[in-house]
Amino acid sequence: MPVAAATNNVRNAFTPVGTANLTLMGFLVSVGCHMGTRLDRLAALDMLTEHPARMLGRGSVRLAEGAAADLVVWETERAEDVIGTLAAPLFVIKRGRITVEHRHSMAEPWRTW
Repeated sequence: MPVAAATNNVRNAFTPVGTANLTLMGFLVSVGCHMGTRLDRLAALDMLTEHPARMLGRGSVRLAEGAAADLVVWETERAEDVIGTLAAPLFVIKRGRITVEHRHSMAEPWRTW
């Protein structure tokens, strides 16, 4: 049976903490449900991506010409590492537009001395 995981009540009167980051939700699901294997973590990732898309009538999650341009890109070598390492998204695209961009930066003040 497909199961979906999501967030709710983030930073409000009921739950004053949180980030609405689904990677954290996947991590909590995998820890809380003792989903420790590689396949378990992939199943938890499906709970955040594939299953909700189908439940909402959006079809299969896929990268293909003509597919909806809604996606999250994480910097990991393996899909299961998205949850296993609590990977921050590099960027989020919604309807073809970047809505979130995670930037890494480094300052070198000594260069201006």
